[in-house]
Amino acid sequence: MSEITFLLKTLRLRLINIEYENLSNAELKNEIERIYVEETGRELPGEVKILNSSDSIDLVGDESGYNGTAISLTNDNGLNEIYLISQGTTDAIDWEYNLTGIFAGKSIAQAESTSIFLDEAIRKFSPEKEPTVIGLSHSLAHNNNAIAQLTNGGFNNIYSVNGAPPSFYQLYDSDVDFRFAVNEKFGINVGDPSSVYSLPPNQVKEFAEDYYMEKGANIHSDISFDDPLFGVSGIRGFIQVGTTEFIDTNPEYGGIRELFKDVPDDVFESFQELSIVYAETFNKSGRDKAIEELTGINAKYLDNGKIDKKALLDITEIGTFFDMLKDVDRKIDPLLERVKIVTTHSKSIGDSLLKANYITPAKRDLLISELDNLQSSLENVREIYTDLMHKSPEYNAIVPAYGAAGFYIGETLNDVFNLVTEVNAIIDSANKLGEEFGDLGDTIVESHGIAEMLKALSSDNRSYVTNGHSIELVLAGNSNGQPINVNISAALKIYEQGQSIVEEKTRLLNRLDEAIEEEIFEAYRIERLRTLQRISQIETNPQGEMTMLHEKVYAPRNSAKIISIEVHESTPPLQNVDFTETYFYLHQHIQDTHDFLHRFRKSIEDFFDKDEKIATMFNTIAR
Repeated sequence: MSEITFLLKTLRLRLINIEYENLSNAELKNEIERIYVEETGRELPGEVKILNSSDSIDLVGDESGYNGTAISLTNDNGLNEIYLISQGTTDAIDWEYNLTGIFAGKSIAQAESTSIFLDEAIRKFSPEKEPTVIGLSHSLAHNNNAIAQLTNGGFNNIYSVNGAPPSFYQLYDSDVDFRFAVNEKFGINVGDPSSVYSLPPNQVKEFAEDYYMEKGANIHSDISFDDPLFGVSGIRGFIQVGTTEFIDTNPEYGGIRELFKDVPDDVFESFQELSIVYAETFNKSGRDKAIEELTGINAKYLDNGKIDKKALLDITEIGTFFDMLKDVDRKIDPLLERVKIVTTHSKSIGDSLLKANYITPAKRDLLISELDNLQSSLENVREIYTDLMHKSPEYNAIVPAYGAAGFYIGETLNDVFNLVTEVNAIIDSANKLGEEFGDLGDTIVESHGIAEMLKALSSDNRSYVTNGHSIELVLAGNSNGQPINVNISAALKIYEQGQSIVEEKTRLLNRLDEAIEEEIFEAYRIERLRTLQRISQIETNPQGEMTMLHEKVYAPRNSAKIISIEVHESTPPLQNVDFTETYFYLHQHIQDTHDFLHRFRKSIEDFFDKDEKIATMFNTIAR
């Protein structure tokens, strides 16, 4: 059977989205079945089994940050599919991988974990028969699935939305065959692999896309013109393989790609150089050493990327501190120059945003002003650092290194206070930009999401709304000429949860009835029977009760006998234990809830009486 179960685009998008909800396996299985019936009007035609990467045996100890879920779908008619949903960017580890792996091209660790996890899922779910394997992905996850396919294969098809494209720098760094082909094509010395970054990126891009054309033919991408990743996908390194469908998800704006098309390649190259420096050191020595390599700030004063103030105040380390200032002095210019690339292009940035309708003229002027303020503060920071560095012992041989602290403490503190003032100015400008352009950032981020893509794929009678992390289906109808929208996802959840509550209450009521019968009526019957048996025993064998006589009558040994015993018993029926009224009250309450759910369901079915799929949805959920 071919891979058709989750081929419907809106269905795939919703499945990709639930990967971000971090559901339990039971919850995820329930969501998959519900979404399938909502999108198709049919019951899912197979049994669902799930393996999460957090439960993977082969990924124990994996530090790449990869997350994903493998879903097996099988039935007796030959259906045998595995869907691998890799998760996009969700935390700091993922963002660091975006920088070091994708942009700098120095890692495919998450893609390698993708392949490992896929192999494990196939062994677990289909060890004897080759399954149809489909990858589903969004954002960073597309990079993982796509590179896994280009380097190791394994997928029959990959479907992605707003994905981070593969980088030929990543592939050059990891795919030996591709690296050899590039070296041969462009004459790169095997001993100098870093020279690939100096090659004309458009020529390498064209070569890479041709090289991976066949391997990437089964990769299918849906991309929003307004997606920020699409905006940067035209810069150096990124390639597009397979088929791509572009969709304008937010026609109100001109598209984020417009903001980057006129930016020279050397601008991106300069940022890439910084990313490479960070990536190479990060991969070898960790985050703090990478920051030291980039900024000069000694890793001794860093704690997981943040300044350790206690270490800075250690007076015995004053020599190390001044050595660090000299290192910062060497590295601050290249770093600030790259940051100033943005600030010095404030007018062109503002004009591009205005042209694409992202901001008003007034906000463009504000953006230019605040970016200019940032540049001024950055230049002041540079001057203060220079002054602070010149107070180091190396610039005054009279004062010994470790005595410099007391001699220069006044001037040094003054420089530090000035530095704090400039940093605060930078923070103020950043906060002001955040306040004024926060909505713009939200708009751009929303265009990267799945919800906006689903909105663009909506029809007159089918649309989607977000509820927390969930995306829900809304069906439109008409009553007496008035349009009415029904959140069918919410309706099905209400019905399903209501049915579950009715079943639970019915179960509890039956348990109460059983408990009353067992603990009261049955207990009374047993105790009464036990009493009557004891009476019979006493009456038929009175001599056996001599102990009872001795307890009541004093007499010499064997001088008294019990001739007979006659018990006058009376066991009245139980009173005040009639629970009939309470039972029927609770039963009626359950019945009222059941009737309400029936009316609720019927009203929706009647409203969409021409769409038989609604009844199927409820029938499937009711199971």
